[in-house]
Amino acid sequence: MHHLRWELRYQRDGHSIDTLIERGVAYNSLPEWYRDEPQLESWDLFYHNAFWRLSTERSIGFAMGPIPHSKILAYGYEAGLDSGTMPLFEAVIRYMDSAYIEWSSEQQTRARKASSQPEIPVGRNKTKKPR
Repeated sequence: MHHLRWELRYQRDGHSIDTLIERGVAYNSLPEWYRDEPQLESWDLFYHNAFWRLSTERSIGFAMGPIPHSKILAYGYEAGLDSGTMPLFEAVIRYMDSAYIEWSSEQQTRARKASSQPEIPVGRNKTKKPR
């Protein structure tokens, strides 16, 4: 779960990290959230890959919907899981999906706030949005 949140943050802010690295900034000077990347264990990779593949199956309308139950089951059975392990698989995917939907909602709220705030003068003929 922690890796998913880290990965989502990197998708949003990674370009800034990449720029700092290209400029030769020391690793210890990079933001703490980046340096604290959680490591995926080998058994986590199955769930991680399954989540990203299943994430493409969600319905998107006025709001992002959850991954459909039928798609989770189909993926699990295609991957060779049996009925005894399926409840755990579904619980892990649902947990990751809830975190993903929550993150996406937070990002939409953040974007709405940023677009609705007035620009602040920061210099001659320059403005910026407040954070």
